[in-house]
Amino acid sequence: MKEKIREFAKTLGITEFGVARTPNGKTALVFLFPYYVGERKGNISLYARSNDYHITVKKYLMKIGEYITTLAADFTAEIYCDINPLNERELAYRAGLGFYGKNRMLINPAYGSYFFIGCIIASGFDIPLDSPLDMSCLNCGVCIKECPGGALGKNGFDISKCASDLSQKKGGLSPGEEDIVLKSGLAWGCDKCQEVCPHNKDVPVTPIAEFKENLIDFLPEEDIASLSGRAFLRKYAGRAFSWRGKNVLLRNINIYRKRKG
Repeated sequence: MKEKIREFAKTLGITEFGVARTPNGKTALVFLFPYYVGERKGNISLYARSNDYHITVKKYLMKIGEYITTLAADFTAEIYCDINPLNERELAYRAGLGFYGKNRMLINPAYGSYFFIGCIIASGFDIPLDSPLDMSCLNCGVCIKECPGGALGKNGFDISKCASDLSQKKGGLSPGEEDIVLKSGLAWGCDKCQEVCPHNKDVPVTPIAEFKENLIDFLPEEDIASLSGRAFLRKYAGRAFSWRGKNVLLRNINIYRKRKG
């Protein structure tokens, strides 16, 4: 059954699949969804340039779940992507889909760290578990050195200095926080620790069509400023950056105008 699931997933362009056990003893079918589309200039993080990955990943997981029901009559499942009570990254690690980097990202041998994680938490059938990979990060420390806010270090991860988190923070930013967002080079998210990671060198472009289509690379200030809050949500519905609304994005874009003239 496991190989049948693997082969079906491959027909959808999903090549990375593993199985792990959740803390409460359920079976987690874990799939990676690579999103890298090559080097492209822009002012938002690569992960947010296509249509909302939550929607895309869940669509694929539903197809896989429907297929599994043809193999196991008692199969029942819950589908998760990002918004759930589980530690998806840890489940993917246990499922043998990657190893941890110094930047706290999970790194897959084929796709680096440019992927989303989707899980089907299943019951009603038995399937062999996988084991963590016998691989490790190169420990070059480049991600720590290049982190815009110095959020990575020997003492772990300081989210208050993370450019990606600050770019999504509501309200005003302090001058120091603005500096961090400015150093990231983006108005939404931050890709710096991924860009400099040697494990991400020469990773292939995603085989998943939805992550290569309808891309938005730039969010121009004049476009965001001209829209009402409701008009912004209508225009950018189905985008991973839209949930915070226009004001946070406009604030970040204005940091570049204010600081660089």
